[in-house]
Amino acid sequence: MAQRCLQALLVALVAFPVAGTKAAEAPVPEARVLDEFDDIAPWSAASSDGVMASVHEARGTQGGALVLEFDLSKTAGYAVAHRRLPVDLPPDYELAFWIRGEAGRNHLEIKFVDASGDNVWWYRRPDYHFSGDWQQLRIKKRQIEFAWGPTSDKTLHQLETVELVIAAGRDGGKGSVWFDQLTLKAIERPAVAAKPVARASSEEGKNVAAFALDERAATAWRSRRGDKAPTLDIDLQQVQEFGGIEIDWQRDLAATHYTIATSLDGAQWQTVRTVTAGNGARDSHLLPESEARYIRIAVLDASHQVAIADVHIRDLAFGASSNAFMAS
Repeated sequence: MAQRCLQALLVALVAFPVAGTKAAEAPVPEARVLDEFDDIAPWSAASSDGVMASVHEARGTQGGALVLEFDLSKTAGYAVAHRRLPVDLPPDYELAFWIRGEAGRNHLEIKFVDASGDNVWWYRRPDYHFSGDWQQLRIKKRQIEFAWGPTSDKTLHQLETVELVIAAGRDGGKGSVWFDQLTLKAIERPAVAAKPVARASSEEGKNVAAFALDERAATAWRSRRGDKAPTLDIDLQQVQEFGGIEIDWQRDLAATHYTIATSLDGAQWQTVRTVTAGNGARDSHLLPESEARYIRIAVLDASHQVAIADVHIRDLAFGASSNAFMAS
């Protein structure tokens, strides 16, 4: 384990965009729009003592958006925008909305209140970094926790009220946060996961891409000589959640400089890791709360052939915490 910890510490991580080619698209469940925020009349502001809060309309990603302006005024309080929004939730689901902000690091809390008004669930991001650019925030059912209330059933089945909360965190102070396009999508998971498929930019002889997924140390995908930018693409066959990726490089044919990118559709890619000092053997990458259908390992400026014995897609527990990562 000490060897793996050392390998993980030697991996340098810097994010930058990666271009990708279009792959076959997976069917995506249709999301139901709960609030487009074109009309903010149902929303109102509230706050704790000593805090100022207000809501107003502004331009969003599509049409209008809700803006929550606040001044926490050196208190430990909160500002909230809330509205009544009765919704019956499916057995499994994802809630999503677009967000941008001009604010310091404070706690972002999305609260869900049932019809009794006494039971509260929440999704909480402590000391959230608000970006000035629009970003979509996606919330899985498993990420919504019971906060307080008298109910014995701790699972959220129906919601009556939604609250968008900014609570005093590291920075406090004044700020503005924009919200747009609140959606709900039912999640349907197959009973049996399809087997992943690997493709590569090149292959040397019988050392094909599929060997990187066969869980056999004796076999490996090997790039062809002369391929200066070899890539290995993995298609999970459906969008899946995972907590990390481990790459077993074949000794003497490991890459020292490579990126890992993920994609939901094979068209839009996001670089999640850039390695500048890979040392061969096993490279372990903690990727908490990741979700993708496609994974791409792209070697940069290869000076020799590279070979991967196995790529391991680890479960959510692997990325749950640094302690879980080291113990796995």
